[in-house]
Amino acid sequence: MKIRVCFYLFIAALVSVSSRVEAAEISTSQKTQSIQILSAWARPTTGPSGAIYLELHNSTEKDRTLIEAKVCGTICDHAELHTHIHEGDIKRMRPIKDIVIKSGETKSFQPGGLHIMLMGLKAPLREGQKVPITLVFDNEEVVQQEVMVQQLASLIRKGDNEPLKSCCDS
Repeated sequence: MKIRVCFYLFIAALVSVSSRVEAAEISTSQKTQSIQILSAWARPTTGPSGAIYLELHNSTEKDRTLIEAKVCGTICDHAELHTHIHEGDIKRMRPIKDIVIKSGETKSFQPGGLHIMLMGLKAPLREGQKVPITLVFDNEEVVQQEVMVQQLASLIRKGDNEPLKSCCDS
């Protein structure tokens, strides 16, 4: 009987310790995520493509390179990193291989500049819809976020000239 009680106490202590270690690991990994997604949004669409705009902040002491953006196959065929280039008086979109976010830098993805292009939309993006994205970096870090689809006008703070603010920001 004593052996059985000791065995059960040992198992209970072991479970308690492993739960605390797991909780500490989760807490530490959340604190050490080096890239934060800020102010993410996408415009409603009517055609076969769309775009996601956001800011990426690198809180580490090392540069990080965004190498891939992924969106669920039920939303679109694939996502590409894009920029706009000037060719004379014409501004054209071009896919790019990667985007470097320097240490301590916040890189803005905005209309007329960097953005994540959604190619082959399965259905139009509708206001209020959430689009889950996954960003992959050169150090194998993966950052996921739900992006709210909304009109540009609904993002602008009234009465000031501060940067765009997403409805998801607090």
